[in-house]
Amino acid sequence: MMRHLVFGLAAFFLSAVVASECLAQIPSGPDDPRQRTVQIYGPGQLGTAAGSATRLDRLRRELDRGRPSNVVRDPLPVDPVDIRRGAQTAMNRARTGCQVNDAAVLGYSLDNDFVYEAACENGQGYLVVASMRPTVVECGTALDGADSPERDVDAIVISQCVLPANQPALERVSAFARQAGVPCQVDQVAQVGAADSGTLYEVGCADGAGYWLRQEQGAWQRISCLKVAGLDGACTFTTPSESYRSLSARFADTAASGCEVVNAAYVGSASALDYVEVQCGTGTGFMVEIDREERVSNAWSCAVAQRVAGGCRLTGASQS
Repeated sequence: MMRHLVFGLAAFFLSAVVASECLAQIPSGPDDPRQRTVQIYGPGQLGTAAGSATRLDRLRRELDRGRPSNVVRDPLPVDPVDIRRGAQTAMNRARTGCQVNDAAVLGYSLDNDFVYEAACENGQGYLVVASMRPTVVECGTALDGADSPERDVDAIVISQCVLPANQPALERVSAFARQAGVPCQVDQVAQVGAADSGTLYEVGCADGAGYWLRQEQGAWQRISCLKVAGLDGACTFTTPSESYRSLSARFADTAASGCEVVNAAYVGSASALDYVEVQCGTGTGFMVEIDREERVSNAWSCAVAQRVAGGCRLTGASQS
């Protein structure tokens, strides 16, 4: 079985965490308005309090910065009913299936189409250019495009949804965590990207290591922050020491019993089992096997683990 151990699973996150395409371009240069653009990437700063008129006004000013004053265009709608109606029309044209609960109008596109944000009954949120063929970016799938190689270096980047309903609310994401079997009280949540199957969230635990959450065939699954780090991701709510303490607590009745982990590295998976190398405070080390319920199902001293995932590699963990 060990020869089939899978390494290099960073490709999962390379394919799962994606930056969005440019949602809209808006002229921004006073001399030649088409030489410089405002590029809207949406959104990369979810989780912050938003939705006030001040923030909406600021977004509109960003969208309109540098726009020639002689452009003739329809005035932005101001009545909430008109805004929701316009957003619903755009979402219908885009065939998203979104029934709009709330909406905001953020500005104009390069072609003077309105740019809306929509919050849907099913919990999804979108940024949409209301053209005859609408361009749509889901709030849950787009990341900050400020570092995109396609971005104009002089462009202004709009990178967040602003409606409160489009923020990853603690109560809602905590429910996803419970469905995934997260064994802690969730006290922090953030949206970290998206996979083909849906949004990726990070959750922090009040009393220990946290997780990433993803959907697989409609069911929420948890990914430990230790595994996330091994797949070239990053948890912001969980420190390495918290992950190490969580792992140490699961060594009872295994060869690694009594090991206080001071360093660890995720090395791969096979047949729904994960393999992690650990270094103990005594300088000894183990290769441990973790099942899908996060139980440590086996542990091998580094002295005898050469055939498990290529053996131990952490400094000081070559023998036990």
